[in-house]
Amino acid sequence: MVAPNDQRTPLARAKGLGAAHSGVEHWWAQRWTAVLNIPCSLFMLWWLLDGGAALDRIQTLAYQPLTALGLTLSMGFFGYHGFLGLQVVVEDYVPTLWVRAATLILLRGAFLALFLMSLSWSLLP
Repeated sequence: MVAPNDQRTPLARAKGLGAAHSGVEHWWAQRWTAVLNIPCSLFMLWWLLDGGAALDRIQTLAYQPLTALGLTLSMGFFGYHGFLGLQVVVEDYVPTLWVRAATLILLRGAFLALFLMSLSWSLLP
């Protein structure tokens, strides 16, 4: 709703309400992580199928260096892609600025903590 004494043009009123000037980088990051999730998903599928149903075989494979690297990269790409998606949802649907900022900080911390936990799991025997 426009105040009756607002003398600005419609363009002046709209300035500052649009994108946060990082839309292109965010868009490319989402696309690249989506593309990188394809080989990561295939790797995860191979890892699970190669291990069979035996938990000890899957754990043995997980502690091999290349497999641990693949798992770490997969968790990183999956997590970052998920974070980017949730960031868009929060930015689009949380109207209050301070709640949006607090939610984004908590999301970033939660995804970072999950990644570090997955990293420690893949590195510790």
